Amino acid sequence: MFHNPTLKKIVNVYQLHYKNKVAQGFGDYLRGCFCLLQVAHTLGVQFDMDLSNHPLSQFLETSTKKNPNIRYEEISWFENPNYIPLSHNTFRLNTQQFYPELVQRMNSVNIPVYPLFCNSFPISTAISQQDRAIIKSKLIPNDRMKRQMEETFRNLGIERRQYNVIHVRCGDEYLLKNDKIDIPRVQKIITHVAKHIRRNEKTLLLSDNNQIKIILKKQFPNLLCRFNPIVHLGESPEFPENSILHTLVDFYLLSFSKNTTAFSPYTWGSGFSEWASIMNNVPYKKFFL
Repeated sequence: MFHNPTLKKIVNVYQLHYKNKVAQGFGDYLRGCFCLLQVAHTLGVQFDMDLSNHPLSQFLETSTKKNPNIRYEEISWFENPNYIPLSHNTFRLNTQQFYPELVQRMNSVNIPVYPLFCNSFPISTAISQQDRAIIKSKLIPNDRMKRQMEETFRNLGIERRQYNVIHVRCGDEYLLKNDKIDIPRVQKIITHVAKHIRRNEKTLLLSDNNQIKIILKKQFPNLLCRFNPIVHLGESPEFPENSILHTLVDFYLLSFSKNTTAFSPYTWGSGFSEWASIMNNVPYKKFFL
């Protein structure tokens, strides 16, 4: 099926704009990295990640230098997500269509290194330790981010692997459009969260919405919380440096948790918290809001 002697490497590139669409969220990008890494293993080609053309690269030790052989303005999003929704909270993979379509695309290029954006679901749900290590090696925080993380741990009074996380994904209509959360949605979130707070254990509340943090903190005073600017790393109209920094702090807090319980209105859950957890072997449960 794969018969391109020229192609040696596929590179998943994360940047703000592509020829055919804007970027998706950071968790979506990581999901696509695991997908392409599996495909690369299957086809016997190399895999790499490139975040150098995204503002978050300023906080990473790796991925800071642009590749002179990549024309970033020409990169397209491979739009088959390998995903078919079955109901409001269930889905299945579409691998039988996805895989041949991706291989056909790879056969059509006449370059040794093929850069693209992929956020597709992996073709296998079995994620190897080797693949985790490869992805993690591209997301090592730089000294500035490490100092910020140490300060955050001190301020919250927590240590790595010694706290639980509750992650509430309210949705892009609130994160991107600043819509106000309606009362029935708030009550639903409170009811869900109440069932999953572990007494006598430190629990950190993370969310894509500071409004719900305030409400839940009043309802459950023992929840640990931080109130900082939040940004969608793919679709936000602006990318203040401080917002990117603190959004990445949330990502690393998820990565170092003892376990994570996530709530989301989306069928697939929250890519941001799920792939931070998968990448770091953090036990993870998700519930539909």
